Amino acid sequence: MGDLVEFKNTMIDNKAIARIFNEIADLLEIKGDNPFRIRSYRNAATVIETFGESFEKLVREGTVDLQSISGIGEAISGKIKEIVETGDCKAHRDLLKEIPPTLLEIMQLQGVGPKTTAMLWKKMGVTTVEGVEQLAAAGKLRDLAGLGEKSEQKILQSIQNRKKVSGRHLLGDAEQTAHQILDYLHAGPPEKKKRAKTARQKTTSFLAVPAGSLRRGRETIGDVDILVAGKNCEAIIDRFTQFPEVESVLAHGDTKGSVQLKSGLQIDLRVVEEKSFGAALQYFTGSKEHSVALRSRAQKMGYTINEYGLFKVDKKGEKEEWLAGRTEEEIYERLKLQFIPPELRENRGEIEAAEKRELPALIELKNVRGDLHMHTTETDGKATLQEMVEAARSRGLEYVAITDHTKSTRVANGMDEKRLESQIQTIEKLKRKTTGITILKGTECDILADGKLDLSDTVLEQLDLVVVSIHSHFNQSPQEITDRLERAFSNPHVKIFAHPTGRMLFHRPPYAVDVEKLFALAKKHKVCLELNSQPERLDLNDVHLRMARDQGVPIVISTDSHDTSQLDHLKYGVLTARRGWLEPRHVANTLPVKQFLKAIART
Repeated sequence: MGDLVEFKNTMIDNKAIARIFNEIADLLEIKGDNPFRIRSYRNAATVIETFGESFEKLVREGTVDLQSISGIGEAISGKIKEIVETGDCKAHRDLLKEIPPTLLEIMQLQGVGPKTTAMLWKKMGVTTVEGVEQLAAAGKLRDLAGLGEKSEQKILQSIQNRKKVSGRHLLGDAEQTAHQILDYLHAGPPEKKKRAKTARQKTTSFLAVPAGSLRRGRETIGDVDILVAGKNCEAIIDRFTQFPEVESVLAHGDTKGSVQLKSGLQIDLRVVEEKSFGAALQYFTGSKEHSVALRSRAQKMGYTINEYGLFKVDKKGEKEEWLAGRTEEEIYERLKLQFIPPELRENRGEIEAAEKRELPALIELKNVRGDLHMHTTETDGKATLQEMVEAARSRGLEYVAITDHTKSTRVANGMDEKRLESQIQTIEKLKRKTTGITILKGTECDILADGKLDLSDTVLEQLDLVVVSIHSHFNQSPQEITDRLERAFSNPHVKIFAHPTGRMLFHRPPYAVDVEKLFALAKKHKVCLELNSQPERLDLNDVHLRMARDQGVPIVISTDSHDTSQLDHLKYGVLTARRGWLEPRHVANTLPVKQFLKAIART
């Protein structure tokens, strides 16, 4: 929860105290508590927020009896004092242990009140805005009491508006939009194409590529930079500003255009000379920290570098001779550096490694042979078993694991032992008539609050691959999470731990997992950690992946696909792996299937 702030040893203003009381009231409403009690907290919050003096000052000075203030009784007075002294109160903390704090975010959506939030949690098992969005997109919200199709659409719109104001966008959304724009630019105006065909003229030829944080594969994107070079580029900016999804044009010049799309994403397009394309691409790709370090190196070598090229400078520091700039490669080579892939350009040791020619041979999409986490219509997937297998084969994968949910994940129609055994038989039948791809029998099995697994060993031992994950009790302490994982990983059938920190970008922070202890447990029990390729997860993140790499923790990259199109998300996992300095040897599912199964065996 971004709004839940620890105030200990800090100034506590009235608004902060009131927010805690409002959250208590919200949580009590979700719980279905006594309306009178709820109202007392609401009234207290209003009194505190609108009071003319600082409650912190009143408490610290002790000159005024808080109970003399209208709307402040004995219980509320005690909690105000507790908040001022400690930054929170026990009643608030206890409720947050009992009720998922992310439900408060759901209540902020237009059209969603406490009763609806409670229904979503208790009847559907939904605790996040993302979960609400998934239900609404599937047309399942309208079936809840008090809701209908209009309410469902209003909630969806509220979620979209919430994303707009966040100021950042998921890597997957930004990448998809950037390529839509590139396709649009290359298509050219229809009338121009027609004239070119009849007159046997050539259409405008140009090179256009994304730069900035999108090119570096950052998990969230503030805005998108597109760089263009080529001949006859005069009309490109005009066409760019007429892209159908443009909401407003922010800039329109001879060499630069800037627009804001209806999604809230800002796109900046720059046209540069072909001679400077490499220099501009390096400059606008960043990161700022990498570019500063590169400029410093250039200066020490008697050069200067900017978006126009690499220049030799005279003794007075004036530009004397243009040396490089057509390609990024020639700039790095002039600076006596190995070419640094965009994903590594964060000033995290890449320049030092490039100087020694010791950069990693980063993993590529083509290196990944198998996808080990996907769902079908048996649980919450939107494609059948056969459709998922065919889609994976068509993408060149050599093996897949079918890993539907287990029974504790009720909102996903999780399977019990009987249903899973039936699916095992279905997979065996499909395997006998399928060529060109190996199908592994698997499951995504819930780790319960006490560390037990959601299914019996009797059925787990029939599987090729057991993926485990945490889908509940996110509010456990770091030690409780560690103990929970220790017990789960001790089960000899467990091979992979999925989305290890549980975070959902923009929707849910990681649970309190101690990453160092997680890595130690994974190594101890020979359990692979998953890099989940879903754009809203990308879990493990790049920093954790580099730590895992350095500590020898085995990694797999999987999509967690819920329909065939999501198999393409594998590229986002690979991008994140590259940011984590991973080579193919660090990722178990770059191995052929027999070697992979041997590598993850725990015997």
